[in-house]
Amino acid sequence: LESNLVDSDIDCTEVASGALVMMVQRGLFYAEAEFRAMANPDNTPMLDEKTDTLGLIEAGIVTDVAAPRAVSGDSNGVRHTDVLEFPEDKVRFLKCHSSEVFICAWNPVEDLMASGSGDSTARIWNLAGSENPATPSREFEARTKVLKHCTSGESEKAQQPSNKFVLWHSAELRARSSIGKRRKMRLGQFSISIKDVTSLDWDAAGDLLATGCYDGFARIWTAEGRLRCTLGAHKGPIFALKWNSKGDFILSAGVDKSTIVWDAVKGQQVQQFHFHTASALDVDWITNDTFASCSTDKSIHVSRLGCDKPIRTYLGHRNEVNAIKYDQHSNRLASCSDDMSLKVR
Repeated sequence: LESNLVDSDIDCTEVASGALVMMVQRGLFYAEAEFRAMANPDNTPMLDEKTDTLGLIEAGIVTDVAAPRAVSGDSNGVRHTDVLEFPEDKVRFLKCHSSEVFICAWNPVEDLMASGSGDSTARIWNLAGSENPATPSREFEARTKVLKHCTSGESEKAQQPSNKFVLWHSAELRARSSIGKRRKMRLGQFSISIKDVTSLDWDAAGDLLATGCYDGFARIWTAEGRLRCTLGAHKGPIFALKWNSKGDFILSAGVDKSTIVWDAVKGQQVQQFHFHTASALDVDWITNDTFASCSTDKSIHVSRLGCDKPIRTYLGHRNEVNAIKYDQHSNRLASCSDDMSLKVR
């Protein structure tokens, strides 16, 4: 009806479904072509004879059915890139971890990469010279710094679940890593699950690496692999942590529904925020003292150091909010959720 076909002498059965959208697109194409032609000093033809004489309505009439075009991924109107195959001699296989690898992050300054795994370790890989195909992968593996988590002392304390841990297991029956992977955590399996290193982040200078673990501790390491300090205040697994741009604060989020800002220089807690009503899944800094956090409670809070309540709250998602990211250039906050949507504010 919108195309007014009923008022024309065109056979409606010859017009394909969705032709109106195609007509509008073709109209925009014509307008662009006309604009370019007016700006074309040498009058070079820009349209072929058939296209130049084609009317908007006739352009939507199907004359030949095109063969289906194969695309990678779902054919839902979204353009997908082709799958690229790399020969093995162009790929480095680094296989020092003994369990699944959850996360990795490049050092912003040096040719180093950090990885976190379920084998209770993070590793710092020195990839200098990796562009040389003749350099064997075992040479990079030999340069790896192993950052052991859940060691004596702190692990003994973490492996004895308090009543808060037991209540959390009964209520939640699951936890979620910072990369969105759901992990069933039953009572009696806690001593295994606390080993996972599921979050890590380099500071802007590339000198320090912060890691978060399912044992509830955050740790700060030097680029040489030396443990600088251990930060313990969360009452359960840590799902995400981030350095601020200044490099003096670390922000962490955990299953205990809280977010914590740490003084990275002193190795002390600055402030703990209990604004969410369920597990906090992700965090990101907005300024050096203001940050956003998201949760399984479907909310996003914007919080600031020194404030005892959120300075802003977003409630647009209809399901758990898995991740958030703030863009410093556009001053926009993006979020993604189990409700199958992404929102940009």
